[in-house]
Amino acid sequence: MIKTKNRSDYLFLFILKLFKGYFLYLVIFFLLRLGFLLFFGREYLSLDYQLDLLKAFYVGIKYDTVVWSYLSLPFFILSIVVSSFKSVKFFNLFQWFCKQYFKLVILLCLLIVIVDYSFFSFFQDHINILIYGFFEDDTNALIESIFKNYKAPLIITSGVIIFASLLIHFFMNSIFKKAKASPSWIHGGFLKFIFLIFFVFVLYGGGLRGGYGDLVLAPQYSDFSKVEFINQMAYNGVIALEKTVKLRNETEHKDYSLLEKYGYKGQEHKAFGDYLGMEVITKNKDELISLLKRTTSENPVLEKSPPHVVVLVMESFGANWIKYNNEKFDFLGELKKHIDQDIYFPNVISSGAGTIGSMLVLGTNIPHRAGIRFISESKHLNKNLASSSNKPYEKNGYKTHFIYGGKLGWRSIGRYFKTQGFHNIVGENEIINTLGLQKNYGTEWGLFDEHLLNYIYKILSESNTPQFILALSTSNHPPFEIPKSHPSPDLQIPSKLQQKITREEDLFLKRFKAFEYSNQKLAQFLSQIKSGDLKDKTVVSFTGDHNFWGFMNYDLEEAYSKYLVPFYIYAPESLLPTEINQNKIGAHEDIMTTLYNLTLSKTEYLTWGDNLLALGKSNALGPGIYANHDGVYYKKKFYNWKDGVLLNQEYGTKDQAQKWEKDFKAIFSTADFYLDSFDSAK
Repeated sequence: MIKTKNRSDYLFLFILKLFKGYFLYLVIFFLLRLGFLLFFGREYLSLDYQLDLLKAFYVGIKYDTVVWSYLSLPFFILSIVVSSFKSVKFFNLFQWFCKQYFKLVILLCLLIVIVDYSFFSFFQDHINILIYGFFEDDTNALIESIFKNYKAPLIITSGVIIFASLLIHFFMNSIFKKAKASPSWIHGGFLKFIFLIFFVFVLYGGGLRGGYGDLVLAPQYSDFSKVEFINQMAYNGVIALEKTVKLRNETEHKDYSLLEKYGYKGQEHKAFGDYLGMEVITKNKDELISLLKRTTSENPVLEKSPPHVVVLVMESFGANWIKYNNEKFDFLGELKKHIDQDIYFPNVISSGAGTIGSMLVLGTNIPHRAGIRFISESKHLNKNLASSSNKPYEKNGYKTHFIYGGKLGWRSIGRYFKTQGFHNIVGENEIINTLGLQKNYGTEWGLFDEHLLNYIYKILSESNTPQFILALSTSNHPPFEIPKSHPSPDLQIPSKLQQKITREEDLFLKRFKAFEYSNQKLAQFLSQIKSGDLKDKTVVSFTGDHNFWGFMNYDLEEAYSKYLVPFYIYAPESLLPTEINQNKIGAHEDIMTTLYNLTLSKTEYLTWGDNLLALGKSNALGPGIYANHDGVYYKKKFYNWKDGVLLNQEYGTKDQAQKWEKDFKAIFSTADFYLDSFDSAK
């Protein structure tokens, strides 16, 4: 009697194919991780980091195994059923389907990892909630900018994808070739079949969990090195995307509540107590919200002669770069003179990692709730908030403006500020028409900064009543184009910075030329204000929406400083306090609070921020980071300050971290309560 394959033969054969597919998958992702290291982290290719790099590849294999396990487990379970039929035709049909599936999913994982690496080149992080900005931002402008600045990398990446696709196709055809009916050496009975099933399920148990220890492998377990980049190298872009999609789906639910997530649901008064550091007994909604209200001091000078107030948000102005400015790498230009002459806080960070998040903090005075839909795109978008930055100025007879150098349809920003009650909402089209601009006045993202600033100066110089202006620029944004009339500076990268810049040096210099242009035009605007009739009746402040993080890696000790943005104030000397601590730390939440206290008399406002012109303590709340002068809470750990705004890489005790985590959660919970309970501005 001729023997044919039984269920054990078919199952064992499919298990071998799964292992071969798994090995191919690991090889591809090992090469991708190696490419990630060579492109983004060549500075760590030394013996000093050898053990950490080995750990990164080891942990990386575990993350990759988790993904493969989830992708292949359903087919292993199906193979048990298929093997039970003991039919070579049925088995080969099943194999053909598996072959097409694994070709597709491995290629899809490859594409996700490439997108993840591209995301990392912009944000120094794996895929997170900001990835949705590609679809919710000005997608056409984004694509156009990418093609302008990244033609060569796109061609290389396309070549890699085509080559990898052919490789995957060839090997999968080889792995899943047709089976023959003859038995294998493992030919056996039912007990052997059960043993195979049990054995593979044990392997999957470890694969799905990332090991056989007590704890499931999770993103936080990639935190094994003091070098942030090496930790990030281990993590997997596919898992990052899955976590991001899960977070978006979770927060999109209409009943989603940070109060509930952080354990304050029904205990809202405790959230306010933890945030304010005091006992709060009342549970009345209005009384709780009143705890967020402050009143500026009485000032007869301001009541008699209220100054114009201008708040400029300069695109991608990262203040951490200022330390590299010198005579040969002078991207500040004349702006340095103004920074040295006037009030400048060097230790302020952005509230969001993207423009819209930071703008909404400045526009509404509400902390940016990372991971949740931006207020302007959420169920709160039609709420005219009492906390909006224009409200205190309106109470004092100001005309309020929101002015954007780009398109007002971008993320519906014009509509949102109109909802907040700004009197005048202006975008690039109105500026073009008002100034009579002709061709070559900007890029796909908006106007060159000189036109935005000229428009603002025109408003101020022609106004007989006090004006409040919140404005956002666009020049220092990809594709980093500047007017041909602007002299291109000869910038030479300092050796200290050169050691950190390991890639795209030409694009880096192009970016800084756009940065220099923007700073020069800002400096000219300030000089114009300070030398003319507006000198004694105008307060001008500028900040950045966020830093730009590409081109170099930031170490753990730079976890705070990498988010630094400028906070500058020019004001008539008669308005300034006699003593100012310019080394105070702060964030975007503090900017309007500071300006209210500088420019408004006996005016009530609602805020989570601190007055940085006062001498008391202050806090800073940024993207996943919370700090005061005692230390920093970052990635669920507490760190002491080391030198300036650098962190001591040795983290503190668990009790310290838990205390700071409670304060961190309380802030967001009070913001959530305010938004959910608020109906309309009064």
